Amino acid sequence: MDIILLGSSGYIGKILLKSLKKKKVQVRGFSSSDLDLTSENAHKQLISVSKENTVLVIATRAPGNQGSNEMFKNEVSMGKNISKLLESSKVKKCIYLSTVSVYDDNTTNMNITEDSKTLPSSLYGKAKLKNEATITQICTKKNIEYVILRCCKIYGPNDRSFSYGPSMFIKSILINKDIAIYGDGDELRDYLYESDLVFAINKFIKQGNSGIYNISSGDPLSFTQIIESLKKYTSKKIRTKTIKRTKPKIDQKIDSKKLTKEFKEISFTPIKKGIQETFESYKLLLKGNEIE
Repeated sequence: MDIILLGSSGYIGKILLKSLKKKKVQVRGFSSSDLDLTSENAHKQLISVSKENTVLVIATRAPGNQGSNEMFKNEVSMGKNISKLLESSKVKKCIYLSTVSVYDDNTTNMNITEDSKTLPSSLYGKAKLKNEATITQICTKKNIEYVILRCCKIYGPNDRSFSYGPSMFIKSILINKDIAIYGDGDELRDYLYESDLVFAINKFIKQGNSGIYNISSGDPLSFTQIIESLKKYTSKKIRTKTIKRTKPKIDQKIDSKKLTKEFKEISFTPIKKGIQETFESYKLLLKGNEIE
């Protein structure tokens, strides 16, 4: 089996590459420094290095601010190059990491399934949905197996984005900074521990049906519940400050039953355990001056 991993230097790509090499499978990773997927002729390089019956794993994220037109343009350009590779008939299976942002994220919904309405409000969600449609269409036409994983908020020890949520909260605690909370912080969100996603991708590389799958813990917590959990775990004094909401308060829960029905051995790390493991990892980073 020959695997090509796009986005191998990114958050999830880096963990997945390490996991695949540990299993001693033949994998070639491409980062943005190896291959600029936004360039017009990137597909030619991909086709030239692809072998027959390649498994293509796409863990990319376009450069540019998540809400910018530049990001949207880059994401779509990357999708075009991936499409041309799929058209070459060298790929036997395609695994694409997408996002739950393709759903209607302006409405409370505590039962978001793969059949729920797709109505993304963000340019990021719109770009991912556009690429989903293109990949599905080409793979269906060329009889290529495909898996689209719609991921919720991913977190864990290797997350260096420190974006709003567990990673930002933990960093704020460790550097003795107030945790900024939008509104009352009571909105419910789903989370996914990094190693659970990597485990699922490994399963799909070897087996599984084509289609779209949600992937989340299915155990949503509010931001205030996450902070309360951290208060119980750490001896540090935790301070919070309120920031005015920029969006309406909504609750959402992602249904992953389709995934767990197909793979009975897939289970999800409880978020409280995942937060504790992430906290301990970040503590070591702080000691090594890797957190500023």
